[in-house]
Amino acid sequence: MKRFFTLLLSLGLALALAACGPVEESPAPSGTAPSPVGSVQSTPPPEESQPSETPPEPTPPQDSQPPEETPPAETEDSEPVVSADYADPDLLARPEDYDLLVLDESEYRVDVAITATETVTDIQVVSIPMDDMGFRLGAVLGTLDAITPGRPFVVAMAFPGDMPNTALVFTDSAGAVHYCAISMSGKDGSLLLTPFEPVQD
Repeated sequence: MKRFFTLLLSLGLALALAACGPVEESPAPSGTAPSPVGSVQSTPPPEESQPSETPPEPTPPQDSQPPEETPPAETEDSEPVVSADYADPDLLARPEDYDLLVLDESEYRVDVAITATETVTDIQVVSIPMDDMGFRLGAVLGTLDAITPGRPFVVAMAFPGDMPNTALVFTDSAGAVHYCAISMSGKDGSLLLTPFEPVQD
């Protein structure tokens, strides 16, 4: 009797296990395990799409545009309205062709020919004493109504030291007043008109 009961119990357990077996096998085929695997594979493509978003690299060419705008700024620079040079002996032989201001008649005299590319007016030749602050406007040494193209203004003067002591003041066609020190280059001895701003008292 005990053996019969034990046999029934073991048969029932076997049937129960057999019934549970297919239930565990059914979720395996129907399980969505493949889908998560597919989702993991789908994530790398978005990561690859991010490198494709590297158009910021073409921006450096855009930075090269400002340098292209700088040449026009440089071309705006024009030649000086007035310039100075040593008076040519041929010019000095024709006093009717230039205006003359004599400031020095010693052996150190230098004839400075000042020419203009456009008419400038209110000409003054002034002394420019210098102090710790810079050049100041001193005494007016001579005046001229205008310097016109083709007619130089010759100033007979001397250069006693390294620092300029005489300046040319003029008004251009736009009405702006310019102050230019008349100096001699220490490198090659050429004559220069150097712009400056006088010290105000």
